[in-house]
Amino acid sequence: MKIINYLLQTLGSTVKNIHIKNDLRTIPVQIVLLDRNTPIPADSICIGTIDEIAAVMKHYEIPKSVVFFAPLEEQAQSAAAPAVSLVETTLNLIPLYNKLNQALLSLRKAFPQVGSLESSFDVFFRNIVSRELSYEDEIKSGLYELPFQSAEAYNLFVIEASDPGRFQSAPEEIKADLRNAFPTSNVTLFSNRAVVMYHSPGRSIHLAVERQEALQSILEKYDAYAGISNHTRNFEMIRTEYLIAKRILSIARKMFPDSGKRIFTQEEYGTYFILDLCYRQYEQICHHDNVLYLTHPGLAALIRYDTEHNTNLREILLCYLLHDRNLTKTSQILFMHRNTTMNKINRIVEIVEDDLEDPLIRQRLLFSCMLYDYYEKYKQKSFKLLPVLETDGNKTP
Repeated sequence: MKIINYLLQTLGSTVKNIHIKNDLRTIPVQIVLLDRNTPIPADSICIGTIDEIAAVMKHYEIPKSVVFFAPLEEQAQSAAAPAVSLVETTLNLIPLYNKLNQALLSLRKAFPQVGSLESSFDVFFRNIVSRELSYEDEIKSGLYELPFQSAEAYNLFVIEASDPGRFQSAPEEIKADLRNAFPTSNVTLFSNRAVVMYHSPGRSIHLAVERQEALQSILEKYDAYAGISNHTRNFEMIRTEYLIAKRILSIARKMFPDSGKRIFTQEEYGTYFILDLCYRQYEQICHHDNVLYLTHPGLAALIRYDTEHNTNLREILLCYLLHDRNLTKTSQILFMHRNTTMNKINRIVEIVEDDLEDPLIRQRLLFSCMLYDYYEKYKQKSFKLLPVLETDGNKTP
């Protein structure tokens, strides 16, 4: 089977100039968008302008089993043609990328026996997580073999479907969708999850709105959810970033099943990951999991009051502290009149018997409320409170 012929047929009349020296030996796993600072892997399709191809050829030795596709430029000289396999088309870069990507997807479905579909990132990521790659030099060497390389900071997207077998039933489809949405990212499937190593432009810690929308669309298509790690330039921490994003996704999905969200970032939900670490270490050291004893004493009083009076003062306090004691915003979120909210906050202060003007007290109370939130929603347990003695007051656990 001639792989190049199939691709040329797919492009049809858009193809104008053809110079093929060697066919591809296997169906490429993905398409490489040219970067002047990145070496070209063997058996790959590379897309770029004539000038970009020429620049890459000056710096790197090009494997024989590589085919370049370029938009036709009337003024450009195809000096690369004698040295490499080159196809020029009337398509611009993005339409060309999309057209070739769909052609590769069709090829893999029609001829699954041709070549290995395991990419260098599949192998690299598996070895990172299994700790077969753990030393700095080994990791750097592996990075040089990836389809897309960048010194930019990266985030890891860990994506899992509601149906655990969903991605295994159509592995190339989900990978193609993710590559279309994030064309300069590395993508793999690992342990029934899709993983995207997304290089973040600039220094923003937030995913751009258009990238969020693209990811949201894919998640809806596959009824899937994504955990996103913080960004970092430390490539030795890929395994750590993966474990954090995976755990945050697990915690957030269970704690907030009715939130309507499909994207859970470390920036927004990372505190619950820290609480999870705290809970597991506490359980290991103390040989029980009643983490009430890590909290502000006033929390026990609030829990008792809510139980006896069928109120939700603890939830109100959590919302109030999360929104920096903004009465108006707290009232809007809880659908309460501002005066009602203020009266309830005053009652909370009486019960906890502490000063909310003190930032350290607020920090302790916020930690306590969030820990109980984690304990109740994720562990699905309640604090074990001793019966109140008249001489104890209401705050003794």
